Formats: sequence, structure tokens, C-alpha cells
Amino acid sequence: MVNVFAKTIADDPKYRGVLPADFLHGYASAAYQVEGGASEGGRGPCLWDVALQKYPDNGEEACMSYHLWEEDIKLLQRYGARSYRFSISWSRIKPLGGKDTPINERGVEYYNHLIDGLIRAGIEPTVTLFHYDTPQALQDRYRGFAAVDPAELIEDFVEYARVCFQRFGDRVKRWLTINEPYIWAIHMFDHLENWTKADFMRSATVKGTQTDGWDAWGDLFLRFSDEELKLVQGSSDFFSINHYGTMYATGKPYTEADSIGWQTMDEVNKTWVKEGKLIGKRGENGHPHNVGWGFRKLLVHCWEEYVKKLDMPIYVYENGFPVEHEAEMPLEQIIDDKDRQQFYSDYIQGLCDAVLDHGVKIEGYHCWSLLDNLEWTCGYTPRFGVTYVDKENGFKRIPKNSAKSVQAIWNHVVRKE
Repeated sequence: MVNVFAKTIADDPKYRGVLPADFLHGYASAAYQVEGGASEGGRGPCLWDVALQKYPDNGEEACMSYHLWEEDIKLLQRYGARSYRFSISWSRIKPLGGKDTPINERGVEYYNHLIDGLIRAGIEPTVTLFHYDTPQALQDRYRGFAAVDPAELIEDFVEYARVCFQRFGDRVKRWLTINEPYIWAIHMFDHLENWTKADFMRSATVKGTQTDGWDAWGDLFLRFSDEELKLVQGSSDFFSINHYGTMYATGKPYTEADSIGWQTMDEVNKTWVKEGKLIGKRGENGHPHNVGWGFRKLLVHCWEEYVKKLDMPIYVYENGFPVEHEAEMPLEQIIDDKDRQQFYSDYIQGLCDAVLDHGVKIEGYHCWSLLDNLEWTCGYTPRFGVTYVDKENGFKRIPKNSAKSVQAIWNHVVRKE
């Protein structure tokens, strides 16, 4: 029995059949976060294998989806999922990463099994080509994405993508190139001078560095040529969003103690509190808070400002909630994840309101995540999954109540055939 809140979107007749019958709802994951089998099947190491090898929380085993992919498909079927977004490990396909290096056929075989299994189960695969796992061989050779001259990286990535399209493109309809490129760029490469010098710059210098540089450097910044602009026009078939939370923002004066970086460049003070009231239920480490109305506003903004004029659909490929302190809870409390149930009810309601009230064209939504997986440098403490993974008992998958709750919501808001 699902122990959900007394009132959720599944109880509201206003939302019955709001979404089209072919709406793609499902779950998302990423290779390094769930696969495990890091040293198996001919896979080469990626940068995360090296970065986390000294720590107990790493991706050597993760959720062992490399061996338990059939169990994952059964879970997706059980949850009524129509779509599964996963990423391909570059170093499982090309262990050395480079364009002229061998293809690992055992890696190709693994993804063929996964894709074919999903399709047999009536679940559409959506594939991300790159989800932060640069082959370590490319890191060693030219610093990967931090290469001074990116030409070789581009050639290597294009060849890797070509192999994926050639081997899997006959069955995969939707491809994502780079997961959250903004996050990849900022968290991996945001590095400015005063982060490595002991002395902080004076406030005026900080301000000038941030704003005047655009004028000072001028045409030295790379710009799209007319040919490049034509090349990218019409290159996307849909608009995809990963979304986790909403914050309040106010004007922010600078002090000399401020670091120069992505968190201070926008000259605003970000907060989750207004007039002493929290914006929404807090998740693990404050990421995110439950703010369903913020999700609605984001969808409407993206639709009105960018997408509507292109007449392309929106797909949400990540949205999820880590219940605060869930890793410390007894199993019974972990399974009865009321805060996560409420989060999904509020956010799917926000999605439905965007469709009902503003005509936003949304064709898919994916919960992050299917499993309690590795959350990069945060380890296994933040739990986003609708499924608990019992590592002490063969990585057994145990569904949480949120999986059943989400299924009930989709059964209510998606029109019947």
C-alpha cells in the first residue's frame, strides 16, 4: 500500500488527462553513477576512476547496473516507465578515447543488450553521449576538455559519437550531446587567480575584472562565424531541461572577501529564505528545496522566450529530490519517503499547470533517479533514487513508496489511449 499524502495531484480531477496519451515519462541515470564494473568488459578508466580512487565512495561498483541491467529494466516496467535516459561510457566504447584507438566490442555488446532489452519491454531509450566521464587516457594526453588547443578533443569526440550513432542509432531516437554543459564547464573549469593566491584583490579590482574584461578583450573572444551560425540552426529537435530547485535573489554589494567565480559573477545574493520563511522543504545539503511553483515558472519562461517560436517540444530529463538525512534512516523510513512523494506531486503539478494555463508543449519528463546512485564527490549520502540499493545483499533493488506514488500520478494525468 502506498503511504502518500492525503491530497496529491493524483486526487485532483482538474489534472485528469491533462497530458497526451503518448507522453514520455520515465527515469534517468548516468554511466559512472550506476554501472560499476569499472575494471570489467574491456572498459578503460575515466577521470572519475582516478579522482575518486582514494575514497571509499567511488564508481568501482556503483549500483552494479553493468551486471544487473535486466533487473533495472524489470524495475522500469514495474514502475510503468515509458522512457529511460542513460549515458554511454566513452571509455567503455573507446578505452583509450582517441579517434584512431580501438573500439571495445564488449562495451558495444553491453549497450546493445541494454537498448534491445528496453525496447522489448516497451521502454524508449534516450542516450546521453557524455555525462562527465572523460577517458583518463585523454586527460593524460592533452588534459581532456581543458586542452589548450581543443582541436584534438573535438576530433576524438566526433569519432566516438560517430561510433555510437553507427552502432546504436538504428534504435535510439533521441540523443543528448553533453549533460548540463554549464555545470560541466563551471564546476570543472571555473578557476580564477585569487583562488590560488593568498592575498585577496581589492573590491574595485574584483569588480573591474568581472565587468571591464568584456570591453578590454573585445574581439579576442571567440565568436560564431556566419557559417557556424548556419550550421547550428535547426540542429536540435527538442529543448531539454534538467531542473532541481528555485531560489530568491536580491542585489548584493561586493566586499574584498568575495571570491571571483561563477557564484559571485552575477552580482546577486541568492537565498532560500524570505521574511524568515523557507522557500520550500529542504533536501539533503539544501539541494534542492521543494518549490513546484518555481518549476512552472521556469517552463513557462523557457517556452515563451525560446521554444515557442521554434515550435519544438520540451523534454525534462532530470528532476528529483534527495530526502534530507535519508542515508541515516532505518530502512522502513527510507522506503516511506513522504518528502520525495510530495516533491514529485508538486513538480508534476507545476508541469501540468504550465500546460493547462500557458499552452507549454511538453512531451516528456524523467525523474532523477531510478536508483540511489553515486552523486560524484558527494558519494552515496544524497539519495535521489525511487529505489533503495542494498549493497550488503547483492545490490538488491528495493522500491520506495515514491515509485508507486509517481506511477499513480502518471496514471491520472496522462490521457488513456
